[in-house]
Amino acid sequence: MKTTLDDMLATGRDGDETPGTVGENSNDDLQAIASVLKALEPGEVFGAPVVSGGYTIITASEYSSAAGFGSSRGTVPIKLANANNEDAPVTRNGPVMSSWRGGGGGGGSQGRPIAFIVMGPDGVRVEPVVDVTKFLLAFIAMWRAVLPGLLKLATVRKARKA
Repeated sequence: MKTTLDDMLATGRDGDETPGTVGENSNDDLQAIASVLKALEPGEVFGAPVVSGGYTIITASEYSSAAGFGSSRGTVPIKLANANNEDAPVTRNGPVMSSWRGGGGGGGSQGRPIAFIVMGPDGVRVEPVVDVTKFLLAFIAMWRAVLPGLLKLATVRKARKA
């Protein structure tokens, strides 16, 4: 049975009768996924047209999103889990163990304008948005990568001349 995201949000289920394994109500998880996927809709990437003086301007944006999830579980002797550091009770099978498990997840998305599409009597043109901060960060990152190699090269050349 193929289920769409809208169907899942309406029913609070993923199409089968087994409840979700993350939390009591899997509908919260579906709402989170839906909010991230909303950034991929055409209405979010291309802004509403603005008409002024015979020109129509539409903004174009880029969106990126990321998510991560993790879980773990394990066991430790009660002695290690006990705040008083008392000896763990021992049974015929060994020390009594304390078990634990946990998990979590997160995600986010961001968008920024990258261009303006300008339509007018003289045709259509695309005006890019120049992000000076992005260029400066790339320039700094490039020099942080290149400078150590240049310094090492200069040291080797100096050692060869000596």
